[in-house]
Amino acid sequence: MKIWIGLALALFAYIFFTAGNQPLLIDVSKTPSAQAQKNNVLSQSVFRKPAATTALAQPSLDPLKVKLKTLADLKACYESRTCAFEDSDSRSYEIELGKKIKNELASFRRTFARNPAAHKDLLKTAKDFMQTGDGYVQEEAIKIFSELPPSQESLAAITEGLQTSPDPSLMEQALTEFKRYVGSALETQVHTFLSSTISTGAQFSALTVSEKIQPFLNSQSYPIYQKALSEMTPGEKAANNLNAALREYRRLQTGA
Repeated sequence: MKIWIGLALALFAYIFFTAGNQPLLIDVSKTPSAQAQKNNVLSQSVFRKPAATTALAQPSLDPLKVKLKTLADLKACYESRTCAFEDSDSRSYEIELGKKIKNELASFRRTFARNPAAHKDLLKTAKDFMQTGDGYVQEEAIKIFSELPPSQESLAAITEGLQTSPDPSLMEQALTEFKRYVGSALETQVHTFLSSTISTGAQFSALTVSEKIQPFLNSQSYPIYQKALSEMTPGEKAANNLNAALREYRRLQTGA
């Protein structure tokens, strides 16, 4: 009896062990192929929304700051003389640099003159470049001033920058700008500068101003120009021009 019980137990253990170690059968027809799995991964990677990169994004550059930096660098070239401009003789470097600054100032004016938020930077830039003594640069600086409201700062910068200018075309351009000050509280400063230019300024600048002074003559300015004439050498071309303008003013006032 014990023998039969032992045999039954051994048979049971064999069946149980064999069943527990049978290999797992998988229906491969229902399992995605390797290529299908790859395509699924690619599909997910293409259409998945990219992770936020706000923290790594580069801020956009402010066009105004970029332009101001360019102009500041060019202004520094006057002092360093190490910038990449023609330097074959004593004047070529300044000429090439002046042309480059003129172009940048023109671009600056065209881009930002209609933007009130940029007027402070326009004024400061024009004031700085008005003092270079470079005719190319001063021409564009005056154009910037003409886009801004007349002011003490602008007028002072122009008159100081042109104090000893020998360039008659530059002086003629300034005359157009000065007309905006006639009738304002700053008018006397304009007449003081122009009368001084006629009597003691560079020859060709003096001639240009004396030839075109008529629109600036009025009851307020007449004594200023009359005094300047009295201090000039009779017979000088500029003195003759001024004298003729004063006579014409008196004729228009009297109707004679």
